Amino acid sequence: MAKILVVDDTPVDQRLVGRLLEKNSDLQTSYAGNGKQALEVIARESPDLVLTDLQMPEMDGLELVQRIRTDFSAIPVILMTAYGNEDVALKALRQGAANYVPKKNLARDLLDTVDSVLAAATDHRLQRRLFASLQQTESRFCLENDLAMIPALVNHLREN
Repeated sequence: MAKILVVDDTPVDQRLVGRLLEKNSDLQTSYAGNGKQALEVIARESPDLVLTDLQMPEMDGLELVQRIRTDFSAIPVILMTAYGNEDVALKALRQGAANYVPKKNLARDLLDTVDSVLAAATDHRLQRRLFASLQQTESRFCLENDLAMIPALVNHLREN
């Protein structure tokens, strides 16, 4: 069962998001009223995903995204807002949010977005566990005398 933390300063919006999430019985929901409370809940409960509003007192959603990226980097964050536009979405993604859902589209898009972000986070965790078990790897290349191959080799080695 995945644990979802909903961060919103408006109780009505908390309940709305909670009801939408309840449609998936594999999700357990907890709540925080602002970013500072959210950080306390994250430290205590270690949720699998954080859904946060953009505009909140004390610490807004973008600040929360930054703090989660710094302090709890394995926890994905989905930003939601009633006041957003493409610029806000792009800024959120650049600061580390996994996705963005406008509040006007929550009923239509929230569950699919949560499912896809949770699936990606699960894959990422499994990859980290797998590579933590890696004891040895070996690559051998027999390159032609072609300088154009060097950047491709360097990129491959960086990725691996």
